[in-house]
Amino acid sequence: MNKNIKFVAVGVTIVGAVAWLAISDSGKLMTYHTNISDLGRKELNHAEDRLRISGVIEKGSIRRRNGKVEFLLRTETQMLSVMYTGAEPLQDTFRDGAYAFVDGNVEGNGMFHAFRVMAPENSTTPSTPRPAPH
Repeated sequence: MNKNIKFVAVGVTIVGAVAWLAISDSGKLMTYHTNISDLGRKELNHAEDRLRISGVIEKGSIRRRNGKVEFLLRTETQMLSVMYTGAEPLQDTFRDGAYAFVDGNVEGNGMFHAFRVMAPENSTTPSTPRPAPH
């Protein structure tokens, strides 16, 4: 009986510790998928909330300098200035006209600071039909 009590006590302690870690850090791990027009909403804490925004990389807007990459992300009606300073190199699919997702937050000057940029392999704009394979 004594072995069973020890086993249950250890199990409850482990489960409790894992649950506490999951609950206490869950807010820091959440990323809110939003769009450029929603950045003005007051319920988003732009400096602290992790945001994911998608759009098309504006043609001719990619600028690489001093280890940073700056570009414009656009939707049909809006533009967002993005600065990427992440450690991972950008994908080969990151180019003018590619559809991209950026994860990060908005700085005080309105610039979106991205710590992750993803340009999927099929990264043409969603409304652009892809040519049929030959």
